[in-house]
Amino acid sequence: MKKLVLPLFLFLTVIAFGQNRKFNFGLALNAGISNNFITGSSLPAEQYKDLEQRKWGYYGYLFTQYPLSNKARLQIGMGYSRTGFQDAVLKYQYATPEPSAPTHGQFLFDYHDVMAPVLYRHQFSTRKNSFYLIGGITPLFNVRREKIYKAWYQNGSISETYTVDESTEFRRLNINGTLGVGYAFSIGGKTNLFIQPTFDCNLLGVSKAASVNRRMYLIGLSLGLVI
Repeated sequence: MKKLVLPLFLFLTVIAFGQNRKFNFGLALNAGISNNFITGSSLPAEQYKDLEQRKWGYYGYLFTQYPLSNKARLQIGMGYSRTGFQDAVLKYQYATPEPSAPTHGQFLFDYHDVMAPVLYRHQFSTRKNSFYLIGGITPLFNVRREKIYKAWYQNGSISETYTVDESTEFRRLNINGTLGVGYAFSIGGKTNLFIQPTFDCNLLGVSKAASVNRRMYLIGLSLGLVI
């Protein structure tokens, strides 16, 4: 419950500010490739490239925009983020045949967060259709850290087992650095669509203190609208 107090406060603040007519409202959806940068490891980073692999990640959030000038906007939002990585698929070898045992196995790791992006957006032109640069920080509030074991069997069936990841003491709060370049175009009235390649990365390791720490990142394509 405590984890949701600050995100809820920020959300209510955004809604309260949004009552001002100067504000525009928007929605952003992002999907792309998620993985991590290894830090504090005693092993060479190259060894982890064979052990840990990228997987799909995504996030979505609602936001309000406040015009600072003809070209500048302050953007504050609230939403949900899911990132992670996966281990390589392992093939099991048995000394004696085990018909009921899995032939292959894999671990996947999902990180679920409430996100509250605070971004600065600068238009390159005052025209309705124009490119822009956007960047800032995105606080992340830890909701759940999940480990999934996926197993393949000889009969073609696949099973998935979900557990809470307790491999380390995860941070309750992290912060992403967020950077993107986009193109916005008007579809009538005050409604604008945008397409925006975006890079998000943890500024801190996901663990409070671990010999092998990770900073999660997501390289994706954001789509959305502003009204």
